[in-house]
Amino acid sequence: MVAITSLAADEHSARIVLAATLEPDDPMTGRLIAAVEAVDTVRLGSGTGAMPEWVDPVDGELWRKKAAVRLDANVVARALAETDRLGLGVLVSGDRDWPTGLNDLGDRAPTAVWIRGAASLLTGPLRDRVTITGARAVTGYGEHVASELASDLAVLPREVVNG
Repeated sequence: MVAITSLAADEHSARIVLAATLEPDDPMTGRLIAAVEAVDTVRLGSGTGAMPEWVDPVDGELWRKKAAVRLDANVVARALAETDRLGLGVLVSGDRDWPTGLNDLGDRAPTAVWIRGAASLLTGPLRDRVTITGARAVTGYGEHVASELASDLAVLPREVVNG
């Protein structure tokens, strides 16, 4: 059995471990990464070492218990295998193509982002992107309007994104 800490040998791989196993949008995970970096955050989540002094003992213990059951090397191995199988890339904060707008989320910023395609498209200003979101139960009129909008937007210097 592979230890989870061996999969988190550097900052990049540790962030992938955290993103593949822990819930997104967790402010405690974000604060720990900011304070001690991702490698030590994985170590702390796996039960090794003392939590930083600034962490409330109750909050720290609750986070550690939640993290310990989720930090599973098999889950990480499956995520990495699927990443390879699907031809995906993984970006983490600090990577050249990391969408820096995500940093505005502070402690709740994603630990990693899986991508397909040109990552450089993510680094442009948000004002250059547009998305069209519709209902699952689309009407004929809604479909017509969405098609018109998409056609008009496609000729503008904007990136049309979804997902």
